[in-house]
Amino acid sequence: FDIEGYLVEKFTEAAEIDEDNRFIVGSGIGSPQGILPGGTNLLGLTAVNSGSSSALTWPGLIRMSYALPERYRRNAVWVAKRSTYAEIRLLQNSSGQYLWAPDQYKGGEERNPNMLLGYPVVEQESMPAVGAGAYPLAFGDFKGYSVFDRIGMTVERFLDSSTARQNQIMYVMRRRLGGQPTESWRFATQLIST
Repeated sequence: FDIEGYLVEKFTEAAEIDEDNRFIVGSGIGSPQGILPGGTNLLGLTAVNSGSSSALTWPGLIRMSYALPERYRRNAVWVAKRSTYAEIRLLQNSSGQYLWAPDQYKGGEERNPNMLLGYPVVEQESMPAVGAGAYPLAFGDFKGYSVFDRIGMTVERFLDSSTARQNQIMYVMRRRLGGQPTESWRFATQLIST
């Protein structure tokens, strides 16, 4: 069994999850600065009111899709947690028909990435949940976010007298990187508010 290969795979997976979370809500102190540090709009991103004090609305989503200039909308994506997309999926018109049907495709077509109002959908579980005063949805061109990878990931194997006596080998993973929004005007966020 290749224990070292297995550990590298698991370390990589854990690092990716942690990095994704910090790129969204990281404080910037000893970690990357997220686009919504601490889940709030501390960077003063363009905030578009949802039109409801407690929920997302279809008109609020449409207004948000036009919150960015056209040149940045070309590469824009939606970012929210799974439960937020579920709430969007449940929005209905006055006839009771759902307004967003991302999982309905013509017969025989291969499944394409989910799109919302013509832009790709990305799930990120560290985004805030829908609630009064929250920012549960971001929309933007992530070319405005810079990642700085300092040394890459290293995995070191240690076997010294203290671990050898206990029949143990220690593995340490090290990764050093930073990130921050460098062009905040490429992003907008939805504020749950009237």
